[in-house]
Amino acid sequence: MWMLIAAVGAGVFIYQFLTELLKGRYSILETRLNEIAGIGETSQKQVKRWEGSLMSRMGKAALERLSSTVATVLPVSRREKQRISFLMARAGLRIQPEEYMVLQILSLIGGAVLGMYLGFVFDRDILFLAVAGLYAGYTVFRLFFRQKMRRRQNSILEQLPELLDLLSISVEAGLSFNQAFQYIAEQCEGPLVDEFIFAGRAMVLGRSRRAALEDMSCRCGLDEVQTFASAVIQADEMGISLRNILVSQAAEARNAKRMRIEERAQKVPIKMLLPMALLIFPVLLIILMAPAVPQIMNALM
Repeated sequence: MWMLIAAVGAGVFIYQFLTELLKGRYSILETRLNEIAGIGETSQKQVKRWEGSLMSRMGKAALERLSSTVATVLPVSRREKQRISFLMARAGLRIQPEEYMVLQILSLIGGAVLGMYLGFVFDRDILFLAVAGLYAGYTVFRLFFRQKMRRRQNSILEQLPELLDLLSISVEAGLSFNQAFQYIAEQCEGPLVDEFIFAGRAMVLGRSRRAALEDMSCRCGLDEVQTFASAVIQADEMGISLRNILVSQAAEARNAKRMRIEERAQKVPIKMLLPMALLIFPVLLIILMAPAVPQIMNALM
């Protein structure tokens, strides 16, 4: 029993370690972009390169050392690096492809070691449990990043109508498109605001609006954001007023959000069938059959 508790505790510790390790990567990149964009300006506060707890700093240093080793031993192709980079960007994690490979290898090794440990403790087939732990580590690793990507995309979809409304109002008030991006970045927060910040910084550093918006849509991985980016790019190339485009895009985003809410509401009765069958129907059966139980017992006796 104590061995099982120790194994579960080790798994929780590894999960918390990875969560703490990956949490600060996004802030480091954002700090670098802010420093580049603010060249020649007086910085109001000194930002340290390493932030966070002792475990986070040690983990980052070890991860960078292991990633350099993995890049030497197991080189990753350019196409695979691009694929991993887009996947990590969609999950909200700004880590290098080599670091992703290191984390994947560590999860596989951790799952195999945990399976061998359980096989040794419970006197089972160690090789089988090691293979099962290897597969479990791979599955948990993929589910972890997929769940983070899904949560971030849902947050972007929830935030899109409000930010498009604010963007259209800002442009209508006389601000340029880049100034409206900067205003939203100062007034709001969230995953979509972070993408607006990156796109705005890219445009400030000389990247074209088309390239910045296309990169933003690829990082989000959502059709709604891609439609917004395509509409703005077409309006910019054809000379159409951005105000009308932004107003129509905000209206479409609100309608899409309303349709998603209605779709979820229609699924609620179906999802309630299982709790009703398991919890309500047995109670009703007991209430209806309880008065007849004494008579049945007397008849049998």
